Amino acid sequence: MPKPPKKIPIKSVQASPEKTTADRVVTTHSESTLSVSYWNVIGNIPNCPETLLTQFDEAKANINKFAYKKFANSRDAASDGDAGQRFIIREQHFYDLATAGLSKFATTREEGAVLRKAIGLDQRSISPIVWKTAANPIYRLTFGKALASTLLDWAEHNKRDCYLITIINPIWHTSRANPKVDIAGMKAAVDQVLADNCWEGFLFMEIQGLRAQQKDLLPHFHGIIRPAKRNAKSIVEVRAALTLAFPDVELAEGVDLHLALSRSDVVNFLMYAAKSPSTIKRLYKSNVADSQYKTREGASNYSSRFALDILEVRSILAMSDLVYARGKTFARLVESVFSATESRLKALGITTAAPDFDALGKTWVAIRRRNPDRKVPSTYGKKRPKILR
Repeated sequence: MPKPPKKIPIKSVQASPEKTTADRVVTTHSESTLSVSYWNVIGNIPNCPETLLTQFDEAKANINKFAYKKFANSRDAASDGDAGQRFIIREQHFYDLATAGLSKFATTREEGAVLRKAIGLDQRSISPIVWKTAANPIYRLTFGKALASTLLDWAEHNKRDCYLITIINPIWHTSRANPKVDIAGMKAAVDQVLADNCWEGFLFMEIQGLRAQQKDLLPHFHGIIRPAKRNAKSIVEVRAALTLAFPDVELAEGVDLHLALSRSDVVNFLMYAAKSPSTIKRLYKSNVADSQYKTREGASNYSSRFALDILEVRSILAMSDLVYARGKTFARLVESVFSATESRLKALGITTAAPDFDALGKTWVAIRRRNPDRKVPSTYGKKRPKILR
């Protein structure tokens, strides 16, 4: 179990004039391996607040409770314990698992420099550069804290019923070897149903591992929906429309929809929706006579290599790619979260930048070709994951 970081004096993380970040973290050999933990990445944030380090201590004390506990459904998982601790623990569990897979790969100094910006790693600098990818732990942690703060304020003033929703569509299921994620198509499918029924929504896309006959990826949505102020159809009608658009099929239940019972129910579920995938979905049948599969989540057979595959796909997505909002209120809410994220990072002395997806794609292809995996098809890693925005 990795130890939580100690407060690191600013003097000890300042870059010397003779060495760059890459020189400090990657050796001077032409090829090297990258190995780092989530705690080390976050612990090297310049001016890391004492309150954040304290929260890490509390999260570590409860890590077994959240990271490995099994839940009957996503709603139970979202409401168990402290939302902030739970978010950090799931981030840490996924990141450490994925980077354990990366540590087995040989990488060049140039590749390491690209990956540092995209997925964090160990940036010992007074002013690290953070790409706003869906895989960067520093950006994600700051986003999560901004999300929690913004949601608490919004939920206090929200007067309309909200419904917690999970949407799974079998056509979104994609190959692990050559993944294709149609972000535009997925959001359009959800948007069409909500628009037709005059409902609003705030959802997050999660790209999670799926284990059945083989290991694949299953992008899907978690979030909240609510009726618009005018002309909104009833919950019975919108539930029927959602079920028609995303029917129950072999991949089990297409739509899981429940009334939020409290403000904290809404906040907890959206924090859960924004998480990193610390578990994988598994398909099973209660007995051989069942015609339909059921899903169960857990960490069993969730290898570091599998987590790294998911991290790679997430690294070539911007954090904004994972967010869907319909309705003026939710659009403003999303804008506020991203704005607060930028402000918090600036206060920490961190510079953000738009991801260079072309450089990142080439980097992953080069690394994969140099480090083939015999357990997956021979085409694996020879093509970039296809992202449709």
